[in-house]
Amino acid sequence: MNAIRFISFMILRTLGPNCVNRDDLGNTKSTFYGGRERRRISSQCIKRNVRKFINSLLSTINYRTHEIPRLVKEALEAEKVSQVVERVAKIFNYKKEDGKLIDSYDKYKKSGKVEDLGTFKSTTSLFLSQDELDLILLEAKKPLDDIKPLNDVIKGADKRYGAIIALFGRFMAEASDMTLEAACSFAHEISTHEVMSESDYFILENEMALTTGGGHIGHSSFGTSTTYLHVILDLETLRSNLPGFSTEKLQSIVGAFVEALVKSFPEGRKNSFFANTLPDYVRIDATTLPISMVSAFEEPIQAGDQGGYLKKSIEALESYRTQQILRGYEVSSTCGGNKYVIKDLVEFVKGLIQ
Repeated sequence: MNAIRFISFMILRTLGPNCVNRDDLGNTKSTFYGGRERRRISSQCIKRNVRKFINSLLSTINYRTHEIPRLVKEALEAEKVSQVVERVAKIFNYKKEDGKLIDSYDKYKKSGKVEDLGTFKSTTSLFLSQDELDLILLEAKKPLDDIKPLNDVIKGADKRYGAIIALFGRFMAEASDMTLEAACSFAHEISTHEVMSESDYFILENEMALTTGGGHIGHSSFGTSTTYLHVILDLETLRSNLPGFSTEKLQSIVGAFVEALVKSFPEGRKNSFFANTLPDYVRIDATTLPISMVSAFEEPIQAGDQGGYLKKSIEALESYRTQQILRGYEVSSTCGGNKYVIKDLVEFVKGLIQ
């Protein structure tokens, strides 16, 4: 086992006017840190875009949806397999109760009417790789009495997890055998300085109106910020999640992870704000201690004499990191800074997989 367990990513980027991640009221997300309001991009938002980018790099397919029972049902129907509903019910079994993980299945059992199954969704969102879905389809074609429930089908199929599930994990309260600890951890991305939200007032013109006045009037919340993101990749957990994977395969996975982390961007309001930027600073540490450096910004950064938060944010982060090293934060090797090159970052991290 490689002595290096954790890879720590420290990322600073400057965002122009944007609303890349908003709350239920349509406002930019925020948080209070160090007694001041900060801009926030949720970890869930960031991870979704990183996952999508990795899929495009590795040409992998994953399903994070309630629609798995429907997909299985339609695949069986396309092959003209008999007793389709009963077969799917056997798969989506919980506590020895057929169809327990399918919405409205109880209603169907009472009525016997297929239309009572509605859209044939699962009761909870499932996260599966294409290989796992293929395994489920094979199971569903067995003799009816031999079909195992979902968690038994997936259990032990470690290599079928694939890169995405191995990296981001999976939690299933109703089928604990399917739960898998994530190999990566994402903090919420927050601004290094205090922020104030702004509002964009806009009018949609009715171009064929016979009278004056706007066709629609509205407003959109937005803001600007220099933000800090911290991410940890646990190499030991990644290896554990992908037993038997070759060094070359693991290197391709972590390489795609690094590239996606740097290049991907949240897509909220992308057509009306287009705030996509590459990070201004990326520092990667190989370490035995997974800690965040967010405390570098507990006291909000003040703009420099000529304006701007980036330069002082970089100085604060590097100073705080040096302080943590003196305290015992062990760094065996490091790469990056404000003059990073993406290719060099990828090769550095791949080189940590031996």
